[in-house]
Amino acid sequence: MKNALLASLVVLFALDAGAQTAREVEPRFGSLRSDEVNVRKGPGLNFPIQWVFRRRNLPVVITAEVDNWRRIRDYEGEEGWVERSLISTRKTVLVQGDGMQELFEEADDGSDLMAQVEPGVTARIVSCQPDGWCMLDTDIGRGWMKTDALWGAGEP
Repeated sequence: MKNALLASLVVLFALDAGAQTAREVEPRFGSLRSDEVNVRKGPGLNFPIQWVFRRRNLPVVITAEVDNWRRIRDYEGEEGWVERSLISTRKTVLVQGDGMQELFEEADDGSDLMAQVEPGVTARIVSCQPDGWCMLDTDIGRGWMKTDALWGAGEP
């Protein structure tokens, strides 16, 4: 009798744990808080790890929530589940494009060029303007870049 009761409780617990339903949320940007973030197939430690991000401050889009878990989408469109504590609200961007992108002193193509930035570099967003420019905080200082060269600026 004890074994049957124990088996029933285990089945009920498993059904309850699997019954968690993801709540779709308004997509919003966040960034990875750690240099090592496990991305899982589902919202819990019992789900297998799909891959591991090894990049602090990488921007991600949060698309759903279950308890302390967030479903994220990366810049390549891949989705998986990450513990909430590993995601920051700090807004960051990923430089993208086919070649070097220009970082200017002012939000103007005619202003002084600060640097050429290669795709894959991350930076913190200080502010963005409706005219298509974002001020970024980079390793070399603050500068302006066009939003079409950035993943993580604008609408998720």
